[in-house]
Amino acid sequence: MESRYFKLEMAHAVGSAHLAARISGIAAESAESDLDITSFAEKLRLLSDAAEKISESGPSSEHLQAWTTVSLALRLAECAFLQSSAARGQGNASEIRDRIRLLRPELDRLSTSEGEGGLATALLEAVDGDGIINASPTKLLLRIARADLPTLYYKNESENSHSHGYLQHERESSPAVIKLVAFLDGLPLASPQLVRANISYTLEIELHWEEWPTEATGLRFRFLTTMPATSYEHSKFQLDRGDSRESISGHVKGSLLLRSPQSLLAEPVAFSVCGEWCTATDAKALPAPEIVGHNVLTLRVAGSDDVFTSGYRRLDSHIAHLLRDALAEEPTLRDELRELVPLLEALTNLLGQFAQGGVLKSEQQVSEREFRQEALKLLRVRLGEDAQEHVNQAGGESDIRYRGVVLELKVVHQTVEQATLAKKYGEQTTQYEGIEARRIGVLLILDLAEKIKPPGDLRNYISLHEIAVHGDAEPSRVFVFVVNGNLRSPSTYSR
Repeated sequence: MESRYFKLEMAHAVGSAHLAARISGIAAESAESDLDITSFAEKLRLLSDAAEKISESGPSSEHLQAWTTVSLALRLAECAFLQSSAARGQGNASEIRDRIRLLRPELDRLSTSEGEGGLATALLEAVDGDGIINASPTKLLLRIARADLPTLYYKNESENSHSHGYLQHERESSPAVIKLVAFLDGLPLASPQLVRANISYTLEIELHWEEWPTEATGLRFRFLTTMPATSYEHSKFQLDRGDSRESISGHVKGSLLLRSPQSLLAEPVAFSVCGEWCTATDAKALPAPEIVGHNVLTLRVAGSDDVFTSGYRRLDSHIAHLLRDALAEEPTLRDELRELVPLLEALTNLLGQFAQGGVLKSEQQVSEREFRQEALKLLRVRLGEDAQEHVNQAGGESDIRYRGVVLELKVVHQTVEQATLAKKYGEQTTQYEGIEARRIGVLLILDLAEKIKPPGDLRNYISLHEIAVHGDAEPSRVFVFVVNGNLRSPSTYSR
C-alpha cells in the first residue's frame, strides 16, 4: 500500500487565516458601533476582492470553491447593505437588485458544499431575493462575525512524488472552473433579461479559466431548458483550442431567438449553460467543466400585453419588472394593461428623449402649461388623438387622459423623494382614476431643483407606489416619471 502524508501549505494557511480574522473582526466591530452603511459596504467589497484573490491562488478545486463561495457571500452582503441605503434614496436600486438576482442562484448552488455554519448559508438565510435584510443590520453583522470560514489548507501527496507532478495530476482529474459572462446585443445580460419574441439577438459569451486539459481540442456549450425545442433556436457555441496551452480568456459569439411570447404572469425562461470539452475520437472523456457567473440565462419573452418598444431597452425592462411585481401582488390589475402599456411606453420614450436631447436642460423656470405642451408633442407622436388634455373628471380637470388612464403633470423646484411626490400628488390622480374604475394612474414630474450632482441612471427616475384609499379597499397605485431640468453642462463637473 502506497504511503501518504499531509503537507501544510503555509502560504495559504497564513493568508486564509489572516483574512478570516479580518472578516470576523470587522463585522464584530461594526456590530458594536454606529454603522455607516456606505463605508461598511466598501469594506465588504475589499474583503470580497481579497477572498477572490486567495481563491485564484489555491492549488486545488476545493480550496478555490471554498473561497469563491466566501467572496460571493461577501458580495451579497455588500449588495444587501447598499440596497438598504438605496431604499433611502442613496444609490441605484435597480442596478443593485440586478446584481443580487445574479449572485443569489450561484451562491445558493455553491453553498451546498459548505457546512451549516458557513458564511454563504448565513447570508442566504438573512437576505431575501430582492436584497432585503430579514433581520436587523446588527444581527446580520453578528452572523457574518460568527460564521465558519475556510482557513488551513493541507495538500495530500505521495512520499515519492514531486509537488509539481501532484498539482498537475489534480488539475487534470478535477473539473475545471470556467467563469462565463454573457452579453446580449453588446450589453451585459440582466437577470431576468427582457427580450421580444421572434427577434434574433446576438449572444456573446466571454470566458476565463486556467488552462486547457491535455486531451482537449476545444470547448463547446449546450443550453438546457424545459421549453419545447420548437420554441427557440440558437447557433452553435464552440471555441477551438488552437495552439494555446496557457491561462486562457476567449469569447464565442452566436445568435439566440425565442418564438413563444409570455404573459406578465408567466415565470421567466431559464437556460442552464453546460460546458463540454471536445476531444479526439479515441480519447478518454474529460470531466465537464464547472460554470460560474452566468451559468443560467434567465429571459422573459415579451408577449402581446407587455411588449415595451419605447426604444430604450433597459427602461423597458425596468418598467416590466415594476408591473410584474404589482401583478404578483394583485393579479386583477392586469385588466388595465391594454390601455396602460401604450402610455407607459410613450412616457418612457419621452423620458429618454428629454434626457438625450437635453430638452428643458438649462431651464430654471417652466410653467405647468409649458411643460404640458412639450410633453403632449412627444406623446401624440406615439398615441395620436387619444392623448387628450384638460378632460373634466370627478369635479376637476385632469391634465392628460389616454383611453381612461389619467396622467397628471407637476413642476417642482425642490429636491423631493419620489415616494413623497407620489403621496403628495398621487391622491389627486387616484381620485380621477377611480371614476374610470381603474387603480393605476401616472404622474409626470419636471424637477427644476438646483442640481449639485449629476443625474444618474434613468431607471432611478421611474417608480411605482401604492396610494391608500378610503375605507378598507385595496390600495391604488401610481407610476412616477421624473424629468430632470435645470441641469449643469456635463463638462462643468470636471472643472
